[in-house]
Amino acid sequence: MAFKYKSHGGLCCGMHHLHNIPAHSEQTEENLRQLCLRYSSNQRVPPTRKTIALEMIFTDQKLKRGWKEALARLGFKRTIRWSNPNTGNFLNQYVLCLEAPPVEGYQQEN
Repeated sequence: MAFKYKSHGGLCCGMHHLHNIPAHSEQTEENLRQLCLRYSSNQRVPPTRKTIALEMIFTDQKLKRGWKEALARLGFKRTIRWSNPNTGNFLNQYVLCLEAPPVEGYQQEN
């Protein structure tokens, strides 16, 4: 199983959601670190946006299985925690902001 990511709907905020999160191990932590590096170097963003953001959502149970410490090591910050009324689980949003490379010749769409 590998990480997957997609843009938030509307492409308005620059946030990308990482999902399909495998069980934590040293290898999956390294895979996430490499994905973040590749992601930040391959994104095309307007010159007015200096960073790009990756988001991951975890249940409390998954965080207890090694991800909480791994996310801290990788620079992710917990931004919000809430109760999911559909499942009763507590969910935790973690966000990592990365420097966005400049894009030569970018033209803003009207």
